[in-house]
Amino acid sequence: MIKKRNIKLNKRVITISLVIIYTLLFVGVLVGSLLAKYRAMNQEKAEIISANFHVSSDYLKEDGASYTVTDWAYHDEYDIIFELYNYEKDNVALITQDPIAYKINVDTGWTVTVKDEQGGDVSSVDSVYVFPAGGRGAHTVMLKRVGAAASSTQVTVTTTAPYATTLSANFTLAESNMVVSKTADCGNYVSVTIETNNYAGNLNVTWTDAFSPDNTNPYMKSWSNATKRGTLAVNEHTIYELIFLKNTAANYNYEITVTAGGGE
Repeated sequence: MIKKRNIKLNKRVITISLVIIYTLLFVGVLVGSLLAKYRAMNQEKAEIISANFHVSSDYLKEDGASYTVTDWAYHDEYDIIFELYNYEKDNVALITQDPIAYKINVDTGWTVTVKDEQGGDVSSVDSVYVFPAGGRGAHTVMLKRVGAAASSTQVTVTTTAPYATTLSANFTLAESNMVVSKTADCGNYVSVTIETNNYAGNLNVTWTDAFSPDNTNPYMKSWSNATKRGTLAVNEHTIYELIFLKNTAANYNYEITVTAGGGE
């Protein structure tokens, strides 16, 4: 009789143990499933929030970039200029709905000035600047070297809120005596923008019968179609704009030339 009772008792213990084990396994699977679902939901929520978070620049990149700066025509005020946006530069519809706080790091020997879209100074607290929430905005960052010792700088912009991301670029200052001219067809006139870099002296400008110089422009008041040639005396680190009225409906096709060393 004792043996039979022990057998029955052992079977009961085994049955209870199996029930406990299966129960624990079921609870474990259930908890694991709930945790996985919780993590997935929170990850999805984070992705939705981060999808509204954007910061970009016209020069700084997430994977870095390098530029040689010859002349940005602001020599007396600053040496390097770039913009930061609280939206995706290639998709302006993606605008953050949260304030964006960011910090600018530059090498020793450079000063930093930040302006808003209205040209007002953007102040910082402990070198942290903030884009206000809502709406599209841009900050203009201007770097000025202190003295002539600093010829390059690594610029790093790191956002601190609401999400961390980093944009960077390396800028190297260099001198160039090459004059750069850019021509834009504006419909009934052509605009010629001239950047002098380090060049100072005379520029020789020529054009064809398809154009007439705008004599109301102070740089072109004495220019005449009789010679189709004008001389422009320029200073270094300066931008000039020349306007030519079109005598044709045809699109501009490289009929205006700008060369250094012109003289009457």
